Amino acid sequence: MSRNKRRADAVGDALLAISSVKKTKVENKEEALPKLPRPQNVITEEERPDSVENIHPFLKEKLETLPSCPGVYLMRDERHRVIYVGKSACLKNRVRSYFHSKNLTEKTRWMVSLVRNFDIITVNTEMEALILENVLIKKHRPYFNILFRDDKSYPYLELTTFEKYPRLRIVRSNGKLRGTCFGPYAGEAMSVKRTKSTVQKLFKLRPCQEKLDKKRERPCLYYHINLCTAPCTGYVSAQEYTSQVEKAAKFLSGHTSKLAAQLRQEIAEQAALLNYEECAKLRDTLQSLEILDQKQQILLQSDLDEDYISLAYDQGRSICAAVVRQVREGKLQGQQNFVLEVRLDNQHEADLADFIQRYYSENGRPPALIAVETEPSNKELLQTWLSEMAKRKVKFEQPQRGEKKQILLGTKENAKRFLDDELHAPSQRELRQEALSELKDALNLPHTPWRMECYDISNIQGKFSVGSMVVFEHGLPHRSHYRKFKIKGMDEPNDFAMMSQVLERRLSHLCQNKRNLQDNNTDNLAKEDVSLDSTPDLIIVDGGLGQLGAAQAILEKLGLDKSIALAGLAKRQEEIFLPGRQTSILLPLNSKAYNLVTHLRNEAHRFAITFHRNLRGKGMLHSVLADIPGLGPKYIKLLRTHFTDLAALN
Repeated sequence: MSRNKRRADAVGDALLAISSVKKTKVENKEEALPKLPRPQNVITEEERPDSVENIHPFLKEKLETLPSCPGVYLMRDERHRVIYVGKSACLKNRVRSYFHSKNLTEKTRWMVSLVRNFDIITVNTEMEALILENVLIKKHRPYFNILFRDDKSYPYLELTTFEKYPRLRIVRSNGKLRGTCFGPYAGEAMSVKRTKSTVQKLFKLRPCQEKLDKKRERPCLYYHINLCTAPCTGYVSAQEYTSQVEKAAKFLSGHTSKLAAQLRQEIAEQAALLNYEECAKLRDTLQSLEILDQKQQILLQSDLDEDYISLAYDQGRSICAAVVRQVREGKLQGQQNFVLEVRLDNQHEADLADFIQRYYSENGRPPALIAVETEPSNKELLQTWLSEMAKRKVKFEQPQRGEKKQILLGTKENAKRFLDDELHAPSQRELRQEALSELKDALNLPHTPWRMECYDISNIQGKFSVGSMVVFEHGLPHRSHYRKFKIKGMDEPNDFAMMSQVLERRLSHLCQNKRNLQDNNTDNLAKEDVSLDSTPDLIIVDGGLGQLGAAQAILEKLGLDKSIALAGLAKRQEEIFLPGRQTSILLPLNSKAYNLVTHLRNEAHRFAITFHRNLRGKGMLHSVLADIPGLGPKYIKLLRTHFTDLAALN
């Protein structure tokens, strides 16, 4: 993620926070639940039916053909959104129980009443179903599954072990990373930076981002200020650098005692070889490590790695705080706090199992022992899955007395305290909800615009013309749904026509797939695109009445003008124009809605101009020789080498 992107997100959230006032504690969270929808999978109070007695005829037929094997099921609503993902050892019994059982809780009946279709994916074993369920929950973020509140992406430290000379970097997600991850660091962002800085000073891993394909003649500044051993110049061998990486990994894993013992052994070996300079370096590292080690609280007289997990609920059981205490080699390594939103009336054991599955799938290798208050559901299956992930045996334990019981009780108290703090202070999610509600009222929209799309055009006198589509869901940028468009067939500057082309290409894809789905004509579906297949609640175009008119014409042409709200945002005075309205709307400068729409527009502008600059840069380097049919890169290089200038070539 670039610095500009991070800055844009930070500014947006900061502006929302500045304009907020501290909320009073909500006494009954159960009543507030329908007002806390997730991005893209939003269920409003108006959509909640009173009963689930009438099963859709289409579903009755599908229920009769369910297989009796392990698998995963995805519940979908009338807008084809995934609202729940679950797994089962027997799909037939599990899925049918939702529609035939009379003992469903109120929230589960609510979820089932919204189901209009479901998909199943069969697998060979229950373990495969568990893994697939976790992948699908992270992909679709269903409304009724337990998910982390506030949509935070917690920072991790990643050792890029896939590189010849690994480096340590801060990342925001470990789902698609190939290296070894440590974290998440759920506290202040500065804590992960301090940890990275400490590792850098102790073990001198290279901080640069160079590929190191070729050997450099001399080292960079990091070597001269003693923060790198300069593998780029060969000052350190690959074997020696690997040792540095292994020591850093032990430190980050909390195995400081083992690392200290290794350093003492290396000091003795180097002293026997009379290599006193290397001894001094190892001694300094050991001393720094011992100083850090003294600051850690000793909880257990044990060298085992353990995690202590506790959950605490609010009065309505709609909000849950989860606390994980990490004890490594008997010392408290850290504590991580999470707030979860509970959609269904599950038992404590089921919520605990869901959290453990989600936490360790993102956190990486689990410890040998996980201490909990009650056994999670599917305990044996979870232990098998965690053991395979850790490549050693992992077990759950319920401490009844002694030191471990005291640590678990302390974890429980911290969970209650953290939950109380969260209930008294407005979360970033609640601030964004206020912004969306303000925008809904200001624009007189029929419902809250959970998915907003903003479009902008960028060009220079009609050259290198591009369009951008930026998506905000629940008030947050959804970058995987951003799309770029190259303007086709236009060499003259015409922002109105370009805006029309971009919107027509984007919305035609949506309309085509909707018609094919209604006709059950799956063979003619356009290429699957999660972003383009999603229906926006509000489209904002960057510009005034001209751009708004062009966009309105496209919506009317495709028959979407009644289902998708439209607005234009002019830059000069940040005026908002609506179709059929003569006067513009000026949002208060200190309002959350103003900060939200300007953040959305600025993000669309940034995305468009970045794409335009990239195209323009490539165009400047484009050779006319490349346009000659049959002339490849090798022959172009030979021609440039042989002919000194363009005149000689002609």
